[in-house]
Amino acid sequence: MTDIVLIGPPGVGKGTQALVLADRAGLTHLASGDLLRASIRDETVLGLLAKTYVDSGRLVPDELVVDMMVDRMLSAGDTLLDGFPRTVAQAEELEERLGRVRRRIDAAVLLTAPRLTLIRRIVGRRSCRACQAQYNTYFAPSRVEGICDACGGELVTRSDDNATTAQLRLEVYDNQTAPLVEHYRAAGVLREIDGTGDPDEVAGRIAASLSVAAAEPKVGPP
Repeated sequence: MTDIVLIGPPGVGKGTQALVLADRAGLTHLASGDLLRASIRDETVLGLLAKTYVDSGRLVPDELVVDMMVDRMLSAGDTLLDGFPRTVAQAEELEERLGRVRRRIDAAVLLTAPRLTLIRRIVGRRSCRACQAQYNTYFAPSRVEGICDACGGELVTRSDDNATTAQLRLEVYDNQTAPLVEHYRAAGVLREIDGTGDPDEVAGRIAASLSVAAAEPKVGPP
């Protein structure tokens, strides 16, 4: 089995690369937020339990999130974890659960980019109200400002795609994720990848970094 963790700050292009990597490597893409919403929607046992926390405005406990992720991983085979784990505590709990079934984290891929680039990617995002085509005013603008090239629809900005919120999201990421990065670095499985440039170039860097992953240490019991 192959299990890879994908880490990256808001705006680094993690969502794009997750889909590319999962497709190229034959991995099942597991995004924790999507999985949580699907479990609640489908009224699974774990989903119904998680719903009690969500409905009351409380955070879903780490133990329950790990339960959902591991349950899905065991039925999925080779996986790419996106948005999870977010903290060292979650990572350690995940490793303990995987160890029970003789699985380990093979690699943790960290996508990086300069702070200014991340902020521009966030605040410059635009999407077509009609067809959902994506643009960025800094890196991939539409030919006519505010108008979709594909269908002529209106381009809109998400309410949370502003400089203030972007800074806050990046600060939260830094506070939560810096220890997690060091956790995987200490374990010898971290792959730090430059997330700037053309998406295909970034995908190539990721693929090259993972080509040696099998020979490197892995997180978890032997």
